[in-house]
Amino acid sequence: MIELITGGIVNLKNPAILFFILGLTVALIRSDLKIPDPIIKMFSYYLMASIGFKGGYEISKTGMNSELLVAVIFGLFLAGIIPVIAFYLLKKVIKLDAINSGAIAAHYGSVSVVTFVTTISFIERAGLDFGGFMVGVMALMEFPAILAGIGLALYYTSKTAGAKSLKAVIHESITNESVILLGGSLLIGFISADKGYALTKPFFVDPFQGVLTFFSSIWESSPEEN
Repeated sequence: MIELITGGIVNLKNPAILFFILGLTVALIRSDLKIPDPIIKMFSYYLMASIGFKGGYEISKTGMNSELLVAVIFGLFLAGIIPVIAFYLLKKVIKLDAINSGAIAAHYGSVSVVTFVTTISFIERAGLDFGGFMVGVMALMEFPAILAGIGLALYYTSKTAGAKSLKAVIHESITNESVILLGGSLLIGFISADKGYALTKPFFVDPFQGVLTFFSSIWESSPEEN
């Protein structure tokens, strides 16, 4: 119990968590601190590209082994089933409309980068080994969450309005900016491997923690823009 409490206190020293608390505090006290929307968008794009690229690179190092395949299958299953369950609970039980149900479902199915990085930091401090390919699994887990949330929302919207075909729904889900950016950067990281990693490390790897730390604060401090 003592070790658990001690570990939790040490984990709170993570700058990303502290900046998250700072951003939450700014929102709660209704400070006039406001971050322009283009800056939030830019950081969001950077983080998605960086996560995808590093995930692809880690997969290129390990190769498609059985451990990776099991992790990918299990991760994709969880990332896909959670937003589907959430969507139907919200729509049928809470009685929300399809768009809001899809948005919330995609949010809860999506992987939290801050949580993932914090967990990895805790594991590393504990001296435990973990597969580097899990970064790639995390990146892949974004796809079913986004596809399920957007796909179900668009499907039920088009079903009632008669404005879109199932083909159009699938197209809009697959061409979503988050899916394209994560998937494209994952593939680039996998193809470019060591050479690409060495060339882009000063941009995609070294600044990542700092950008994530700042982003975790501006995301909470600008709630009206999210």
